[in-house]
Amino acid sequence: MEVNVKLFSRLRYAARENSFSLHLEDDAKLSDLLDAMTEEYGQALTNEIFKIMNEVRAGRTLRIVINGQDYSYLGRLEAPLSDGATVEFHPPYMGGT
Repeated sequence: MEVNVKLFSRLRYAARENSFSLHLEDDAKLSDLLDAMTEEYGQALTNEIFKIMNEVRAGRTLRIVINGQDYSYLGRLEAPLSDGATVEFHPPYMGGT
């Protein structure tokens, strides 16, 4: 199956792309997508993802959205994916007016 990935903020720089598609097995989960992203784009991208996931201070965490739903409601890293799914990775945004 094909899964579409959209990256935002500093993750775009780690992958050097804004969006891409990856082919996964039919019963793939979010953790399988992360493994495929490591193979395709290198350890630096997934290291950055997990680094952000662990930034709990001041509510700064990575938001992962699968087809418009937060992954934490779908099983977190065990969230099942489907053909044509869109997975978005939203790091915390910083800045002001």
